Amino acid sequence: RQHDHSQTDGMDQELSDPPSSPKKERMYHLDFARIVGVWCVVAEHSGGSTYSHHDVLFVLQWVLPYLFVVSGMCFAMSSTPLWFYIVRLSIVLVVGVGINWIADAATGRDWKHEFGDTIFQMFYVVFLIVFAVLGAPLR
Repeated sequence: RQHDHSQTDGMDQELSDPPSSPKKERMYHLDFARIVGVWCVVAEHSGGSTYSHHDVLFVLQWVLPYLFVVSGMCFAMSSTPLWFYIVRLSIVLVVGVGINWIADAATGRDWKHEFGDTIFQMFYVVFLIVFAVLGAPLR
């Protein structure tokens, strides 16, 4: 009796093929967490001294640590190469500083003597770059 090789149950193929890594799905809850954190920062910065003075929802105490933890989790789970991550963050940094500079110039703020205040709001991104470089070997 001859064995018909054209009709296999797929078992031979399953045994010979190496297992593939599971496809990573996007974690939308982490995107949402970052959006909420950034929204809180924007609301705090645009609310002026009155908002900061009252520290609504204690944003000043929790939002930056929250953003660092969420960003660190996203970086640790990402398979994106470090250089690409740094390039993306550098683009965000340059665009953010540029927008802050335009806002300072438009409002008549003395950005030439207070340029540290112009880039101050973007130090979160600078620290993300530093922490990415330091944490990359742990990924």
